[in-house]
Amino acid sequence: MKIDYIKLQNYRQYRNPREIDFNNPDQNKNFVIIEGATGAGKSNLLNAVTWCLYGREIHLKESAKGLPMVNTIAINESNIDDFIYIVVEIQMTDEDEKQVYKFIRRLTYRKMANGVEKVSHADSQEIDGSEFKAYELKHNDWNELSHPSSIVSRYMPESIMEYFFFDGEQLDEYFKEASGEKIRRAIFDISKLDLLERVIKNLESVKKDLLMQERHKLPKAVNELQEKINFSDKRIEEFSQKVKSIKEVINKAEKNKKSISKKLKELSSDQVKQIAGKREQLKQNKDELEDEIDQKKEEINQNIVENAPIIYGYKALVKTNYLIGDNESIPPKYKKSFLKSLLKEKVCICGINLETNKDCRKTLENLLDECPEYSDISGEIIEINANNKALINDINIFSEKQTQLNLKYKELDEERKKIISDIEDIDRKLAGVNDEDIRETENHYQEIERAIRDECINLGEFNKRLNDELDKKRNLEKELVKELKKKSELKDIEMKREFCNLSIGTATIIKNEIMQEIREKIEEKTKQQFAELHYKKEKLEVTIDTDYIVSIKDKFNMDTIDTLSAGERQLFALSFLAALNNVSGFKAPILIDTPLGRLAGEPKENIANNLPNYLQDRQVTMLVTDQEYTNNVREKLISRVGKEYKIIFDETHRGNQAEIELYK
Repeated sequence: MKIDYIKLQNYRQYRNPREIDFNNPDQNKNFVIIEGATGAGKSNLLNAVTWCLYGREIHLKESAKGLPMVNTIAINESNIDDFIYIVVEIQMTDEDEKQVYKFIRRLTYRKMANGVEKVSHADSQEIDGSEFKAYELKHNDWNELSHPSSIVSRYMPESIMEYFFFDGEQLDEYFKEASGEKIRRAIFDISKLDLLERVIKNLESVKKDLLMQERHKLPKAVNELQEKINFSDKRIEEFSQKVKSIKEVINKAEKNKKSISKKLKELSSDQVKQIAGKREQLKQNKDELEDEIDQKKEEINQNIVENAPIIYGYKALVKTNYLIGDNESIPPKYKKSFLKSLLKEKVCICGINLETNKDCRKTLENLLDECPEYSDISGEIIEINANNKALINDINIFSEKQTQLNLKYKELDEERKKIISDIEDIDRKLAGVNDEDIRETENHYQEIERAIRDECINLGEFNKRLNDELDKKRNLEKELVKELKKKSELKDIEMKREFCNLSIGTATIIKNEIMQEIREKIEEKTKQQFAELHYKKEKLEVTIDTDYIVSIKDKFNMDTIDTLSAGERQLFALSFLAALNNVSGFKAPILIDTPLGRLAGEPKENIANNLPNYLQDRQVTMLVTDQEYTNNVREKLISRVGKEYKIIFDETHRGNQAEIELYK
């Protein structure tokens, strides 16, 4: 999807009707540059786009909030009771499907004696009273669409517009504010995984409706079980939301703790800074150690589970081995069935006739009496004994492995206790520092620590409740299936429900696998792009963990995301957003306001060199100042630039006006 043109009339600085053409026949020249001084109207050009498409000016400056949207010159040149029309029109083309759309938003003001008042359109469904229409080009005619917002949502959903239309100067704040849940949601939405989620929800709904439609025909037990399952679903949703909420609180508290720790270092003497830094390192070591301990616990439990059958059968195995091993008659010299067959055939193996040779017959009969009953299965007994010995050996291996695992677990636990003791010692030292500001900051730090511990206990409790409720629902579902199978006339319903369950399970697995794959791709792309854009040679490791917490580790494995400069955070956020767009299921145009504002020299040129490679298949519009769009930056970017514009700003006694002209 690309923007063909934007038309503005009476929208803030943009007084005169003017069309800004974004088209360029050369597909490789996918960048559009619009240069303007600070305050000339760059941000409002971005706001014009979001207002037209979503009815919201998401990057409106604080100073402009509450002021009329209408151009001041248009107000001053109008007469009392005149209507002034604000129009923003955007034409866009879906190059893949060869479809052209036009979006128009209008808002009307009336000139009053003491200013202007907004006039809402009679049939407006918009909060601001504006009129929003969309048209599709069909056979050279524009056909009005009945649901314009649905077209916008199809290509550029409002929930993720901040990843297409964003303010570069605010990028450095992104990871200060973005929680793991926000980042997970961003990855989820931008990857179009909500389609799979809707499939799962629809299948759940169909599964319930199968029983609801036949409720009056169903046995009482089935209806009661379904009611219990419905109640269990509500509890699962309630506990899931609570778990999510607690995680958000913990994540926010952790960020707050890092901020206070940074402040503590700034307040402190070199000695206190060193101690505070050591505590941060110890806490990180403790977290990593606890992860390793949890992994070791899992290995210990897994080792027990895998060997449980032979552990429980150990005594029987040993006794069987003892009985077979000490029995000299195994293997026997003869098999009973063999001796019986000789006597029956009346001929010895050596050819002697047993009817005429009574002594030989008597000898065979004595051998038959002495032959043990198990002689015919002696081969199987020997094989069983060999298997028993192998199983006993497995138990010995299990025992050795368990001993090693337990020793390692104990070693890790002792190390963890030592680290906790060292942290507590540092806490006491910092609490006793003879400086009021430091003491207060440290006390605040400890309060947050306690709050995090309390929330972690809450998290554990609600996770347990959630897991218990999930188990309860699974058991109720099993009971329901049993009840449905009791009635042959319910077989069809049971089969359809089973199909829904299989489909839900498959869709859930696919969703989780795709989510994991995309998370890893974004992590790898962000890591690669940040390394290319970052001007320092220090190697930093970027990770996005399974809870979607983003971190940047230095060579000491310390998380440095909160200690990066504003410019570095901007580079990192830009790397992340470019990675998101790279794997996105949406090919929306990208508009970036002030992308290079906090950067100087080499980082700017790195972006100019690399950003076109990161966003090759997207139309990218950069709203820049002349300090951003330097000769060096322009030289590196120009081969990918299709159009260059300059905003000419005019401030008069009648009001402000901006014109957009081609770059000269």
